[in-house]
Amino acid sequence: MLRSGGLYLLDWCVHFEPPWHAGTTSWEIERGGIRIKTTVLWGSLDQVEQTFRETIRLDVDDHGRRFLLEETQIKKAIYPQEFLATVRSSKHFEFIDWWNNWDLSEPLDQAQTITRPITLLRHT
Repeated sequence: MLRSGGLYLLDWCVHFEPPWHAGTTSWEIERGGIRIKTTVLWGSLDQVEQTFRETIRLDVDDHGRRFLLEETQIKKAIYPQEFLATVRSSKHFEFIDWWNNWDLSEPLDQAQTITRPITLLRHT
């Protein structure tokens, strides 16, 4: 439980674009002979309910030993206006700000393209 004044950082929890079109993104990292390719896939389920399916897949190569980890979840998109309305009506949190791609010098209202939004709240 957060103490009064504690900060709560949300990574990509607020949606600034609807996930209604199917999409995929992936990236790879390697360290110490272990390579991991991460792939995220998403697609709309119900636009009225704002639900979508998200699958995260990790293809792991651990020194030639290969395996796949995968999880699929049904999620509800929360948009900025409803997020702010919820926070403003809460007695427990205060909205601080949001930034683009973990760059504190780029508030979202100045971002040309939103790529990985983070949101900061303070527990009151």
